[in-house]
Amino acid sequence: MTVFMPVRVALLASLSLLAGAAGQTQPHAAAYAFDGKHADISFKYHVGFLSQSGRFTELDGLFQFDVRAPERSAINAVIKTASLTANAWESELKSSMFFNVAAFPEIRFKSRFAKAATENGAEFAGDLTMNGVTQPVTLLAVLKNGTHVSASAHIKRSAFNMTALSLLVSDEIDIQIEADLIEK
Repeated sequence: MTVFMPVRVALLASLSLLAGAAGQTQPHAAAYAFDGKHADISFKYHVGFLSQSGRFTELDGLFQFDVRAPERSAINAVIKTASLTANAWESELKSSMFFNVAAFPEIRFKSRFAKAATENGAEFAGDLTMNGVTQPVTLLAVLKNGTHVSASAHIKRSAFNMTALSLLVSDEIDIQIEADLIEK
C-alpha cells in the first residue's frame, strides 16, 4: 500500500494543476467600469414609414458579471442626455417634447436581479429612470472577449411621458448598447 502513495500524490498534484489551468481559461467573476470614451447607446424609432435613429455617447457606471453565477451579476449605469445626437429631429428629441435634456440630464438603469440567458450573457431586470419616470425594464447583456458588453432592450416611450407626436412617431423604441469595459 505504501508503494502506491507516491503515485496517488502525483496524480492528485496533476489533477490540481489541470484544474488550475482550466480555471485560467474560464471567464471569471469581475467588476468593470464602462469606458465612457468607447461607448455607444443607440435607439431606433419610426416616423411614419421611415426608420429614424439617435444615440447617446456618454455612459458611466459599473457592470459586474459572473459567468458561473449570473444571478450575482449587476448593472448600475448612467447616460448623459446632453450627449444625444440624431440623424434627424435632434433639437426636438432634446426638447421637453421628448428627453427634456435641460430638466433631466441623466438616464439611469439599476438592475434588481439577473438570470442566465446565454453562455456569456444574462437578462438584467431593473429600473430605468428617464424623463422623470422610473419603469421596470429588462436588458439582455452579453460579455464579449472579456472587455466588451453588448446589450439590448425594447421600451415604449409613452411609459416615460414621451407622448408628443404620437400619431406620427412610433411608441416602440429599440435600444442597443455597445461599450468597452475596464476591469476594476
